[in-house]
Amino acid sequence: MDNNQGCKITLYWLEQSRSHRILWLLEELKLEYELKIFKRRADKLAPAELKEVHPLGKSPVITIQAPGATKPLVLAESGAIVEYLCDHFSSARPTLVPQRYTPGSEGKVGGETEEWMRYRYFMHYVEGSLMPFLVMTLVNDSIRNAPPFFVRPITSIVASQVENQFLTRNVEGNLAFLEDQLRTSPEGGQYICGKELTAADILLSFPVIAVTMRVLKEEKNKERYPLLVEYANRLERNEGYQRAVKKIEEIEGKFSASIRLRTKPDYIIQLIHHHVTFNFNPGDACKRCRFCVYASSLSATMAGPSKSLVLDPALQKYYGTLPPTPSPKIQELNANRYKYWRWTPRHAMISFVYMGLIPGVLGYVAYKYEGQFEFRGKRRGDSIAEW
Repeated sequence: MDNNQGCKITLYWLEQSRSHRILWLLEELKLEYELKIFKRRADKLAPAELKEVHPLGKSPVITIQAPGATKPLVLAESGAIVEYLCDHFSSARPTLVPQRYTPGSEGKVGGETEEWMRYRYFMHYVEGSLMPFLVMTLVNDSIRNAPPFFVRPITSIVASQVENQFLTRNVEGNLAFLEDQLRTSPEGGQYICGKELTAADILLSFPVIAVTMRVLKEEKNKERYPLLVEYANRLERNEGYQRAVKKIEEIEGKFSASIRLRTKPDYIIQLIHHHVTFNFNPGDACKRCRFCVYASSLSATMAGPSKSLVLDPALQKYYGTLPPTPSPKIQELNANRYKYWRWTPRHAMISFVYMGLIPGVLGYVAYKYEGQFEFRGKRRGDSIAEW
């Protein structure tokens, strides 16, 4: 049976993008297609060549050359592509779209099945509610680490405020929502709409797997969202998903599901914990920067044959290496202190004084009294009286 119905389908696939969902869908529908692969530029944006296919130059984009048509149909936007393909080519996998009406309620308002109502909702939820926050998180990370290096403390503060006041609570709200939706899946199903994999699951795969790579890697988050972690793993183990991955690996040699975000969200705060507060134990260097590695080796050299400097006994008690040992809660608080840092009025005042008030006063004084004082010392040839 010709699932393509005589159509020639071309997918314009961009690495580390949402286009992989369309590749997975094509595999699920058992369609024949041509795959054209594009690489991201150094700035992580899509290449200009994609604008030759669609004016916005984004991915995913597919073209469908129907029999007898003078020009191919160009489709963009993940949701629109998925709906069009399922409308016309779903004979091989009809369960990708749940049954719409309950028996005897065809065409009636409110006669839809719960599975179909979920399907329709999540087809729009992915790009309308979830993805904007993940994209903003990616942009926020770029601002945090923006060059030049001497402005990074300022951009880091701004990005941290955006993250703490807006992004974190919205991302966590969406994760909690998805966890609850999986818990209440119809008939105890393992997928978002019930027992069967649907096109909504395929659309959800990109953000869910991306979140798993970023947020759900930490054990505390795995415990908070166990169903979501299991769901992401289930999607990655799906045969159609694996076939799509294998196809890319055969061409490119490797595959990455999404753009790599920060490995650890608290990286900047942890560096402050080590380097600004001087709470630094040479035997427990962070090993993330040259400063710590150099300081650790330098301390060993200065201390002679010993491998590291010996901490003051008071500090050893504080870290829990000498009796009396602090409670596990205090030890956990000390070890993860950087995670609990919050922007407070005191921090705001200190930052304002040292970053705004003092430089401003010094600048004003320098501007006001410029040229009014002569600090030149005696030069060769000046008489004592003249000087």
